Amino acid sequence: IAQLPEDKKVGHFYLVAPWFTLKPLDSESEAIAKPWITNPINSEQVTKISQGIECLFSDNDQYVPLQKNVKIFQNEYNANTQIFSKRGHFSAEESLTEIPELLGIIKRTIV
Repeated sequence: IAQLPEDKKVGHFYLVAPWFTLKPLDSESEAIAKPWITNPINSEQVTKISQGIECLFSDNDQYVPLQKNVKIFQNEYNANTQIFSKRGHFSAEESLTEIPELLGIIKRTIV
């Protein structure tokens, strides 16, 4: 995003289990998250180049504090947020290999 010319636009961003703050992590998870923790994101640039941001959260995500992150994405990125019940971190750890609702969200936003 930071390298796109200023006059370029992208469609929508679809973010699954997005975060700016995390719950305490073990060292392995912290190493995985480090690139996202150490690289700043320019919210003004992101909102300027995109047509919209759609965020999917779970009410029992073991890594992402729900309310803090929903608030950040809504307030700083004007994102549409959806909260799903008992999807964890939307990963294989929860035996989750598909997010059927995502196709509907994509279809709704590209029309």
